[in-house]
This record gives sequence, C-alpha cells and structure tokens, in this order.
Amino acid sequence: MEKRKSGQITPQEPPRPKRVREDKPQETSGRRSNPNQQPTASRKYAEAVSSIRKAVLPRNYPAEALRSEQLTALQDLIVHALSVGIGFTGAFNGIFFKGGMLLVDCQNENSATWLQGIIPRLEGWMGPALCVSRGDEIPQLHRMVAFFPRSADKGYDIALNLVRNQNEGLSTSAWKVVESKVEGSGWNLNITMDDESYKYTRQKGFRLNFRFGKIVVRPWRPKTTSTSQEPSTEMTAAPAPPVTRPAAHEATAAVVS
Repeated sequence: MEKRKSGQITPQEPPRPKRVREDKPQETSGRRSNPNQQPTASRKYAEAVSSIRKAVLPRNYPAEALRSEQLTALQDLIVHALSVGIGFTGAFNGIFFKGGMLLVDCQNENSATWLQGIIPRLEGWMGPALCVSRGDEIPQLHRMVAFFPRSADKGYDIALNLVRNQNEGLSTSAWKVVESKVEGSGWNLNITMDDESYKYTRQKGFRLNFRFGKIVVRPWRPKTTSTSQEPSTEMTAAPAPPVTRPAAHEATAAVVS
C-alpha cells in the first residue's frame, strides 16, 4: 500500500443525489366509515327539517304542566310501549323537555300516528290526562327565574299578585310556578310565562315593579354537565339579584309617604 505523502488531501466523494420522496396519493374511495363518528351539522339539520314535531302535554295546559320527574316517567313509559307487541311502532329523531311538556320529533307520519294513539291510553301513567298536539300549535312559553325579597312570610301567590297589580298592562294569569324555594326572607321562583308577558318583561329590561322597588326577572338557563348528553331537566336556579332599596330605605319611604 502506497503511503500518503504529507499534505496530500484525500479527494472527497461526489455528493449523492438526494432521493425525492414521492407522496402517496390519499385514498378517496373505498374508505371505511367510522362507526363512532358523530352526525354532521348538515345531517342534524336535515333530520330536524324532515321531522314531524309532536307535543305531549296535559289537556288543561298551561294551567297544568308536567314536572321534571313526570317528564322522565313519561319518556320511560313511551319507550316501554315501543317494545310491546310485534311489528313497527315508531321511529324518532329526538326528544326534548320544554316548558312542562314533552316534544317528540317523529321521523314519519306512521310514527306520529302511533304516538297520537298510544298517549291517551299509556299504561302505567299516574299523572294528569294527556293529549298530543303538533308542535307549532302550542303557545310559546318562556322559563324565567326571579327572587322576591321580603315575601317568605306569606305564600308566593301574594308576591305574584303584587307583580300583577304593580305593573300596568302585565297579565300573570298564564304564569305557572315550576319550582319554589325560600331563600332567606324571600321566595326564589322558577316560572313559565306566556309570550306576551315575556315581551313585556323584555321591554322593561327584565325588571318589574315589586313592593317599593324593582326585581330582576331573567331567563332560566339549565345547568350543563359534561357527563350526560341528555337534555337537562334540573329545576333549581340561583336567586336573581333583587334590585330593591335596602330595608331601612324602604321603611323610611313608607313613613314619609
């Protein structure tokens, strides 16, 4: 082997051409569908448009509305009726609890007819007599919450009478108390009101006259939980902050007048 002389530079190898990576085209056909994939928004919208909405409610609604436990029991009884017998009963796109009634989205006329016929003779139902109506025939109701200070020593009907008599042009005849609870010295009420009352309240900035000041009557919002996908039927609501004068001011005003 010939010995390399001092100062001799070892020749470098010519650079190898870089390998160009070819991207494989993505498969556009024959792709397996994901069984756990959630329905798209367009699909949900299409189902909602094609559905026939039916409302299951008491015959004397809104004077009488279904409570949360009754709504749950009603849903379970309908599911049981679906499983009885042989043959097609009904198919649905959704079910909702709203304003003391049960809203059911039927997939077709056969499902709507089945629901219409089964509700009046629903086996095991212990609540008020029920009927079925089209969803668009039901008067719109709004769930509201309000705190009525210094009223717990009497029934909440007295507080509602004050609201009726102190707000000119407001009718409370269609209001329904869904949940009531004493908070301190006042009533915390969860109520449903008709659309005309809601428009009146909104026009007043959701503040109504009460005693010697005003109270806040705001839309009720259900509590959201991350563990359940079913519509919330929780009826408890935090008291709305009263917009009234302090007790000392109220007493002074009474003396002055």
